[in-house]
Amino acid sequence: TDESDSFQNTSCADDVPRTSTADKKKRLADSKARSRVRKKRSSRRRRRKIPVSQDASLLFWNARGIETELVELLVRLEDEDIDVAAVMETKVIGTDLSTPDWKWFPGPEALPKAGGSTPRMGLGFLVRSARFPLASVVSKGKYTVWLHLPGEERDLFLCSAYIPVYNRDKAPALKEIWEGYREYSKKGLAVIGGDLNARCS
Repeated sequence: TDESDSFQNTSCADDVPRTSTADKKKRLADSKARSRVRKKRSSRRRRRKIPVSQDASLLFWNARGIETELVELLVRLEDEDIDVAAVMETKVIGTDLSTPDWKWFPGPEALPKAGGSTPRMGLGFLVRSARFPLASVVSKGKYTVWLHLPGEERDLFLCSAYIPVYNRDKAPALKEIWEGYREYSKKGLAVIGGDLNARCS
């Protein structure tokens, strides 16, 4: 992309430190308070007509199981003023992870292996509701989910992708990613992120 497509902030994380439940709740409350202060300070910037491609803060994160790490993730999102979190390896099925401030958009989910109890893989997005109230999922595949964020000057299309370590998944996964990019890059700015397990070519 050209310089006009640069993002305000994009973060990637493989792990989030573990803390007690009480500490997590306190940190979340503190983070929300700090976030309210930041929002007041940045209200003028938020009201300006800035292309969404220059004003969206993104996080791509492999959760390795989202339910036990959700509070810690929400703390980080507030602390770093993130707008959208693309989550890989959610390992949940049919679970709504929405909160009053965040909307959960699930992607593909996989049942446990035979004899297992934990769902496999799983993709999804947490979107700050007040920031992107019109966000929507436009497609789901086996390895990807695409999120549409309407912009004032240009729409943003985000892909959260996960390619398993098995070689048999490499070709079909890369094909699915490429086909999605080819479609949505014609409609706006298309951004791909996720856990590709070094499957980059």
